[in-house]
Amino acid sequence: MDSVQIVGRSKAVVILTIVFAFRVLICHAQFWDKLETEKVESDNVVLWEQVSPGNAGFANLVRYHPTIPGKVLLCPDMWNAYQSDNNGKMWYSITDPDGEGRFYHLRDVYYSPVFPEFGLALSSSLLWKTDDFGKKWEIVKHCPWYNSDNEGIDKESWKKKVASLAIDPNDKDIWFVGGGSNVRGQEWLSCYKNISLDNPRGEKAANEGKIWRTINAGDSWELVNEGLHPKAQVGRIIIDPQDSCKVYAASNYGIYKSVDGGQTWTHISAGKLDNDIIMDMDFYYNKQSGKFILYAIDQVQYIPAGTTTKCTGGIFYSDNGGVTWNKMNGNLGLDLNRLTGGVPANYYKYIASWFKISNQKAKADYPELPTGALQCFNMLSADPSREGALYIGFADPQVSNSIMPGRLWTTADNGKTWVNTARLYEESWAKDKDYWNERGNPWHENMVVGHSSPHMRFGKDYPLRSMRGVDVGVDGSVMIISDHSTMLSTDHGVTWRQVDESYTPSGAVIGNGNSNMPGLVIAQDLRGERTLLGSGEHRLWIPANDSPDERIALRYIPSAQATVSNLAFDPYNAEIVYSTSNRQENKQKIFRSTDGGETWNDYGIATPATNKWLDDFYTNGLIIDPIDNRYMYLGITRILDASKSKQGGFYYSDDFGKTFHQSNTGLPSPARVNDIKFDPRDHTMRSLFIAAQKSDFSQDSPVAEGGLYYSEDRGQSWVKINTPPSVKCVQFIKIDHTNRMYITTGYRGGGSGVWYSDDFGQTWHQIFRYPGAECIDVSPFDHNLLVVTVRFLSKNPGVYISRDRGLTWSKSNKSIGIPHQIEDIKFDIHNPEEIWMATLGCGFYKGRIENGNQIQVVKTTPKAVAVSERNPFQMKANIVNPDFKNEKIFWKSENAAIVKIDEHGMVTPTGKGHVKIWATTSEGRFSDFSVITVSK
Repeated sequence: MDSVQIVGRSKAVVILTIVFAFRVLICHAQFWDKLETEKVESDNVVLWEQVSPGNAGFANLVRYHPTIPGKVLLCPDMWNAYQSDNNGKMWYSITDPDGEGRFYHLRDVYYSPVFPEFGLALSSSLLWKTDDFGKKWEIVKHCPWYNSDNEGIDKESWKKKVASLAIDPNDKDIWFVGGGSNVRGQEWLSCYKNISLDNPRGEKAANEGKIWRTINAGDSWELVNEGLHPKAQVGRIIIDPQDSCKVYAASNYGIYKSVDGGQTWTHISAGKLDNDIIMDMDFYYNKQSGKFILYAIDQVQYIPAGTTTKCTGGIFYSDNGGVTWNKMNGNLGLDLNRLTGGVPANYYKYIASWFKISNQKAKADYPELPTGALQCFNMLSADPSREGALYIGFADPQVSNSIMPGRLWTTADNGKTWVNTARLYEESWAKDKDYWNERGNPWHENMVVGHSSPHMRFGKDYPLRSMRGVDVGVDGSVMIISDHSTMLSTDHGVTWRQVDESYTPSGAVIGNGNSNMPGLVIAQDLRGERTLLGSGEHRLWIPANDSPDERIALRYIPSAQATVSNLAFDPYNAEIVYSTSNRQENKQKIFRSTDGGETWNDYGIATPATNKWLDDFYTNGLIIDPIDNRYMYLGITRILDASKSKQGGFYYSDDFGKTFHQSNTGLPSPARVNDIKFDPRDHTMRSLFIAAQKSDFSQDSPVAEGGLYYSEDRGQSWVKINTPPSVKCVQFIKIDHTNRMYITTGYRGGGSGVWYSDDFGQTWHQIFRYPGAECIDVSPFDHNLLVVTVRFLSKNPGVYISRDRGLTWSKSNKSIGIPHQIEDIKFDIHNPEEIWMATLGCGFYKGRIENGNQIQVVKTTPKAVAVSERNPFQMKANIVNPDFKNEKIFWKSENAAIVKIDEHGMVTPTGKGHVKIWATTSEGRFSDFSVITVSK
């Protein structure tokens, strides 16, 4: 040490303090190293609960457990997966909250019928297994189709390599996996996505003609494809429950059978089906009778027949192990001359796509509508509780994958008669009720869907969206995925109800736990204690207060933009709120509400986007000048049309948000601006900081350089602020009430964690070393309480909490479905014990902070004051935590040009504007704030 003299007990205390601090630093250095190399378990600092509507997005896979009634797995399309043990009354996440986010977009999943706790699942290339009924899943390592890393995990796990799997019903250690991309029932992931008359077998894929088998639970594998067509992509593998030597494989080159446990294969459908291209296959088995029936969809094909078309293919069954096959189309053929509601036009759109001709030519060449048209069925599920009962579905007519109407057909007599069930929009069906009555088909609406599940419809036509998944449980329960709703029938398809959410007396929504909603932004304002939640595709949500239990209900606001990516409250009137978007209808607009977010209207133009599909500009950082609200600012990051890549960056409005203009002088070109903050030193509010993203990922346009930039002239020109050399990107800026400025620096492929400056960029200090840091917030009640989120291909993505201003951190992901897809995170400004989070696929979460009742020490009153005169008035603040009862309170104003406040809490308005005033303890750690609005 230097020449400091330390004696007696003081010396011992200092030495112990130094030793303790050194140990903390060593331990924390080890923490960062562990984050890079191994999975770190979350602690209990924050416990999260999903607060979102159910589903609220597309899902693609539903699969019942073969022996446990009501146990069903659901895989939406946004990196998440859920399971229910009670037929959808409640769902729970089955992804790993401390994992890397690889368990998503499942191709298929099956549980063992004999060992019910055991199951297998496939993602793009990874094989997963569970031994606890699906609560936890782990990767099966060293599979032969992997390009394995040193841990035995596929380094190319995003590639489409395998599509089907099976577990031997009599031996849970014997598994089969089929190569290719013939994904069962999931048209958007399947080789059948763009089929046509010239290419009916679909797109080529990796690992065609391959089936692998293991007989020792994945310890070793064998390629077993002798006799299989070299281009076959296997979409379904079925093992005879009575004889494991008999195995069936359905492919785009027919059905194959093995009688030696998969060692060799024989093509058993050749010449027995119309087209021998199998879209799906399932089976019925009765253990008591020994009855085993195979069901298959032979691809429906339209072929010219003079001035009209005719169909081949359809539904077939075999009750003798595939020796013979019987067509069971029954009355599935539709007379399109008898149907209205957009059906004829939709038919011509479909056959034009199938024949690869124009709509005009399709109508000219085939002016006569067919009388026995079949829909292009692609999914099939047999009812294990009833012999001869079957459900078949088809992909969306919206994108020319089939024709209207409906989405699901069912038979109870092995195909003699079929009923078009799961009907929506009765007025469309009623127009054709004579035809439906003649067929013995009900025409009344029998679906009760979720809060926003319109199924894409033009006028009074039949809806264009069909469904994305179907499965039947052991007790005969049927679940389908239809538009944005998960639908259940327990009466064999007579009636259907959604199992995603319930409703309060006011109509607010309480999710059942299976949200697929893209949560985007959280906005709060002390005036009126408002919290607004903006989402992708499902508009705006406001917390309600009439939940019947501890769960949080949300009110859906249908007049908002379809996607709400930014929200900002007007400084002079909290009833006025603005929103911007990034995709879907009204994406280029700025909307305004004049009643606190309850209703919304088109207000102005925010971006150069157009109504053209995929002409999207992603807006960020919307902010309003708190003195002169003519000025509004926003940033643009992602631009889908690469030819417009230089039209992003920084935008300003000087006409109250009616129009916005680009201003990128001094910024990189192209520029991606993600966040905007006012410089608190400039009381005129003319000076701004912006966070510019770096992107070097070519698929995320535009590629751009990043950094921290500053303007003194409302963004008319910019200069770069010096940051540490390792900082290539700035994602978000957060300035706390002491003027400590934090920046996060993560980006895809890199980053430098979190840094802070106490002198606005002259010097910097790193407090979070993990690279992919993105969102950040500081508790307004304790500036030591920080939260940071990590994204960007990290081994340990998610939420990190510090209680000591960044000296140490803990991971807090418990119950989060997709911790690698966090869009926003904010401490609740109304309740010190809670924190909000938005995720891109599990909606919103509310977190309760451990020992949260100890966080608030200071409390100010009133919380919001609006004045029009410049007369002084009194604010109050109290110490509310008895452990700090002797603390003195200090007052300060964020902007003395608007209000000044003396040491006793007396406020003197000095100018027009909206400002925070803070009450803190002596060292500034503990605090609370109120907002003052001076309107004149």
